[in-house]
Amino acid sequence: PIACIECHHTEQPASEAAKHPPDKTAYPADRTVTLTAETAKDPKTPDVQNCRACHAQEGDKPKLLAEIPQVTFEGDTDPTPLTNDAAFHRNCNSCHDQALEARKGINAPSTNDCAKCHTGK
Repeated sequence: PIACIECHHTEQPASEAAKHPPDKTAYPADRTVTLTAETAKDPKTPDVQNCRACHAQEGDKPKLLAEIPQVTFEGDTDPTPLTNDAAFHRNCNSCHDQALEARKGINAPSTNDCAKCHTGK
């Protein structure tokens, strides 16, 4: 199993997120608890946000942020906007494929499911 914060990387205090560059955002900003299976049961733990709450499609404004997050990767000079597809392709797709292989019937997109959401927008 993987930790909740492997995917939900904003669901930890900013001081913890900063230990895993390029992640640096915590939600909410004053968050004091890291999301785990146990802390998720506590009503005081902030609600879990989905990917698109921060990583919107290109041209859209994210629900939780003023703009789509950007990161300048090592060796690059220009920042890369982490749209939902860029974030998924960089951080999620290989794990999703492994999870689908290991646990048949789960509802997670695979690398073959792009066209289900990408409608040419």
